[in-house]
Amino acid sequence: MSLLSVLTTDRVEGHPFPHIVATEGLEGAFVRQLERECPPFEVVTRGRAGRSNQKFLWAAHRALRDPALSPTWRSLFRDLVAPEAWAHWLRLFRAPLLAEYPDFEARFGRLDALRIGVRDVDDAWRCDVLLDAKIVAHAPVVGRAVAERGPHVKILRTLFYGYLYLRADEDDAAGADHVLYSIRPGVEPVFDHTQATDPEGLHVERVVPYRRGTVIAFMNSPRSIQGLTARAPSPRPLFAFHFTAHVRAPLFDLKMKPGARPIRMEDARWYKRSPRSLLAGAWRRTAAALSARG
Repeated sequence: MSLLSVLTTDRVEGHPFPHIVATEGLEGAFVRQLERECPPFEVVTRGRAGRSNQKFLWAAHRALRDPALSPTWRSLFRDLVAPEAWAHWLRLFRAPLLAEYPDFEARFGRLDALRIGVRDVDDAWRCDVLLDAKIVAHAPVVGRAVAERGPHVKILRTLFYGYLYLRADEDDAAGADHVLYSIRPGVEPVFDHTQATDPEGLHVERVVPYRRGTVIAFMNSPRSIQGLTARAPSPRPLFAFHFTAHVRAPLFDLKMKPGARPIRMEDARWYKRSPRSLLAGAWRRTAAALSARG
C-alpha cells in the first residue's frame, strides 16, 4: 500500500497554511505491520538512552543500507525518496507553492524539470531537490510532561514536510498531539535559535491527536507554525515516520531574536551526530555559487 495514496488534492486545506490531515484511508493492517517491524528504539538511537523526550532520527541514507530493514519498511522508504514522490508533492501543492513563492522557478528551476535526489546519498551538486524519509523516535518521558520545543517553523530549506503517526496499543500517554497555528492580527512573530516563537502571538487553529495511521503533510512557509503538545510521563518511546523535500537554499527569512539565527541543517545537533557524508559542505558551496551568479 502507498502512504502517498491518502494524500489527495481534495484534502488540501489553505488555512492557516497549505496542509492535509488524513485520519483515515491507510489500511490498519499496513500500519500495524510497520509498527511490528519498526527497528527497536536502541537501533534508531544507536544505543543511546537519551534525555526525557529527546528526538532521534533514523534517516533513509542509513535505513536503506541496513540489511535488517524489513521489506515493508524498505518499500516505504524507497517510495518516499523516489522522483515520483516529488511529482506527488507537486500535484498536491503546486498552486499554493507558486502563490507563496512566485519567484521559485526563477530561483530554483522549472518545477517539472528539477533534478531530484536522496539526501546524503546523491551528489548535492547535481540535485535541485533532495528528498528524505526518517523513522523518528522520542525517548520516554520522565518526571513531568515535556514538549520537544514550542510552536515553530521548519528549517528554511524544507519545502514539504509529512508525518505518519505510529502509535502502539500500549502507548496510553497523553499529549504529543499536532497543533497548527495562525498568527494573531497585528503580530509579527520573532523566533529563537530553535525557530520557535511565543505562543501568545498565535491562535490555535487545529489540534490533530497523536493516533495510529494519521498522516499530516504541509508546505513550509513563514506562516507554517506548528508543533507538538507536551507528552505526559511514559516508559515507552514515541514513534513516527517523517518524509520531506528540501531545496538548495533558504526559501524565506524569519525575524530572529537578538543573537539568534535560523537553523542550518548542518548545525543541528542531530545532524552533526549523524554519520553524514560531505554533502553538507557541498550544499553550502552550491548555494554560494548560485548566489554569486545572481
